[in-house]
Amino acid sequence: MLLSTMVSGIHAMDAIIVVMSAQDANHRVVEHLAAIELLNPNVPILIALTRMKSVTGRLIELLHADVVRFIRGTRAENSIIIPISEHAGWNVDVLREYICSIPIPMRDLTLPPEMSIIRSWNVNQMHSNIDDWVGGILGGALKHGIIKVLTFNLDST
Repeated sequence: MLLSTMVSGIHAMDAIIVVMSAQDANHRVVEHLAAIELLNPNVPILIALTRMKSVTGRLIELLHADVVRFIRGTRAENSIIIPISEHAGWNVDVLREYICSIPIPMRDLTLPPEMSIIRSWNVNQMHSNIDDWVGGILGGALKHGIIKVLTFNLDST
């Protein structure tokens, strides 16, 4: 389920952050890198190496070298690798700065709105009367245009 969400949404992303744990192997990383290879999005990729609290000195260098070998030959090969530890408080600011430096693609706001819908959620109560419906939530990315809040009157349709 999570991988299908990632695959369906990859073309709506302005950047990709691959999160890898320093403490345990993560098979999802392999799946995510395979999806990135398959779909080949033209966006920046960052490797965030997490759970670094107990990793120090030479072990950091060895871990970095392992990640470089792991991503060699993939679309992520030239990615920036940022080791972070929220608990120890290091490199979180570097990660924030990187995220803030990602260029936001220009989107034409004069065109009619077009949105890639990746996920949807129904927020109505099960078996509720249509008069009690409040709607749903869409998750995705606006390709172009502007979405305005509209009010629909169900009685006039």
